[in-house]
Amino acid sequence: MIDIETFRAFALSLFILASSQLLQAQKTYTLHWNTDLALGALGLGTSATGWAFGKKVKPLQPAELALLNRNDVFVLDRKATYLLSDKADRASNVVFYAATLVPALLLADSKIRKESGVISVLYLETLTLNGGLTEMTKNLAKRPRPYTYNPDFPLKLKQRRDARKSFFSGHTSSTAASCFFAAKVWSDFHPGNKWKPAVWAAAASIPAVTGYFRIRAGRHFFTDVATGYAVGATVGWLVPYLHHAPHN
Repeated sequence: MIDIETFRAFALSLFILASSQLLQAQKTYTLHWNTDLALGALGLGTSATGWAFGKKVKPLQPAELALLNRNDVFVLDRKATYLLSDKADRASNVVFYAATLVPALLLADSKIRKESGVISVLYLETLTLNGGLTEMTKNLAKRPRPYTYNPDFPLKLKQRRDARKSFFSGHTSSTAASCFFAAKVWSDFHPGNKWKPAVWAAAASIPAVTGYFRIRAGRHFFTDVATGYAVGATVGWLVPYLHHAPHN
């Protein structure tokens, strides 16, 4: 399977290559040195921190796994410890990969395409910041995934480092960031369009479906998904918001 980070970089590269006239005068969005330096530093800083702490994450040992008791899990999260579905896991990957490419659909709009250069930069900032926050939190929290509580799951998989990266859901946060980013940008170019409610409904639904599949697969708890959704949606909405061009 293609590594998620590799696919994200590939999707972003396609998006940027499809962009044109990066240095042209912008109308709806503008780049701001202070804002972009701050977002870039935060994104790279959290990514570096996540990478550094990730090296220190130690796999769960059999004795530690034996001590895990699903009855100690928060009641809203407990059901996930009984769930296990490879089909749902694969489905979540499909939705994730597709959602990463959703912002590229913006290029089909002639109005948006005129500002595709700066929008590409904003999407890069969105992916970097969301990815950094997600990875840093995972490696600091070191929360065991639901399947570590499930006796039906293979022991060798429970002993991987990834088994301690449950909080919060990267699939959900990334999907929410991409979808909310696309919806925000489209809405800013078409503020009075009658399809605006439908666009936002779709943007909200796709990461929710991703989160459902992650829970059904036994890969994440409800609170992992809810937090990932909130973080990704906030980042995806906030980055374009911070770059609105001033209007006279």
